[in-house]
Amino acid sequence: MSKTSEEGNTRWDQIMGNFDLLFAQINDLGLIQQELKTQVTSAQEEQKKIAKQVQANGQAVASLTIRQMEKEKLEDSSDNASVVSAEDTVFDNVFAAPTHDHKPGTSKRTHGHFNKDQLPHHSIPKMQFPMFDGTSPKILIDNCCNYFTI
Repeated sequence: MSKTSEEGNTRWDQIMGNFDLLFAQINDLGLIQQELKTQVTSAQEEQKKIAKQVQANGQAVASLTIRQMEKEKLEDSSDNASVVSAEDTVFDNVFAAPTHDHKPGTSKRTHGHFNKDQLPHHSIPKMQFPMFDGTSPKILIDNCCNYFTI
């Protein structure tokens, strides 16, 4: 064999070796992608479970709060007759109007006129309006939309 023929074969072997290495790395990337997809899917399933639990807890708290408000309303309207049963759940209702005297003008809620369809209001988190820094106008628009939504 000639020298150029041997050099050509050596180069060809190097090129084929590089292709083999490249395909092995691509295969590894495919396996990593499949593993990540599996992890993302399981994380999404966990998030769905947690969301259902949070929703169930919220409904339970709302139900207990409404029941306690109705109970307090009945107690206020009764003739000081008190009936205690084992079914009554006793807990402090942080959303109920305070029973102690308050300073005039500090609250617009009137005692005894509570609408049971109206749930207590929670405070809104303080947020600053997003400012444009000269980059990413789409992100600014999304942030503005989020600000107005909240």
